[in-house]
Amino acid sequence: MTGISLHAARTARLSPEATLAGLCLLYVLAAFAVAPACYPLVLFEYAKMMATVLPALLPIVILLLGILRNPQSPLSGTRATLRDSLIPGLAVIAVFLLAISAFTTLKFSIPSIVPFYADPMLANLDETLHGAAPWRLAHAVSPDWMPAAIGFLYARFWFIQWLGMLALVAFWGDRTQRARYLWSFALTVGIVGTLLATLLSSVGPILYDQFYEGRRFSGLLDALNASKDGGIVVGYADYLLESYRAATPRFATGISAMPSMHVAVAVLNALFLARLNRWAGVYGWLFAAAILFGSVWTGWHHAVDGYVSIVVVSLIWWASGRALAADAPGATCPAAPAGR
Repeated sequence: MTGISLHAARTARLSPEATLAGLCLLYVLAAFAVAPACYPLVLFEYAKMMATVLPALLPIVILLLGILRNPQSPLSGTRATLRDSLIPGLAVIAVFLLAISAFTTLKFSIPSIVPFYADPMLANLDETLHGAAPWRLAHAVSPDWMPAAIGFLYARFWFIQWLGMLALVAFWGDRTQRARYLWSFALTVGIVGTLLATLLSSVGPILYDQFYEGRRFSGLLDALNASKDGGIVVGYADYLLESYRAATPRFATGISAMPSMHVAVAVLNALFLARLNRWAGVYGWLFAAAILFGSVWTGWHHAVDGYVSIVVVSLIWWASGRALAADAPGATCPAAPAGR
């Protein structure tokens, strides 16, 4: 009887993905409780974006997974992917839509919870570590083509990779690796993008002079305005500032610098890609390095914002790998080291 009861208890436990879905819904409820008027508006904006992007993105992702699954017969592989992963994949995307709307809602609410305060400390730390303001160092080594490359990678391609990786993992056939990525992504959003962002409430160099006395970063703004692609960055900063002052949430609004979610997501994707393939990992880490550099060049972030993201996300990835390996049926020894 004892053996049967133990087996029944193990069987009745929620799967890691079901547990994660429940925690994500609690996160959504927390966002709604903090800003009940804001959350529906943000959800509507993200739903419009997803309705525009997903019809074009999902067929590409599913076809790619079909090719990877059966290179000799991609059509058979695509059918098998749809058969095995369609419902779980759509469920992941639905939870993602609810949770990412909660993230933006909470991000938009940060200054009402903890007013912006940390930037002078972060800017001083940056200059102590680097011997000068990091944005000056980044601009000093940038060739003429760099602003256009940064504008494309940071402002456009990052979003493509963000949604593309999420969609790819949502329909991924390896349940263990899928669960690890989704847990890591959710913890990155919760710890990096919500908890630490609130505790270290900050605006970043590009908005520094709008919230603190003096003109500490006027040189950054002059340098950005002198460049066509840099001027686009300033325009988007004005969009965030306008939304903040009007207390009106919009798509991808909310001001928060420390830690950097751009760097955090790029590093998480690099860690995942490195588990799949060495060359995919090389691409992932080169992209993460470009995003870190771009975050400093544009002034969206202090350099230390990215450094903290790298450390925290790496710890999250390692811990999620250990936890899921220990939770696997028949696990009796420590998990293998994460990464390669």
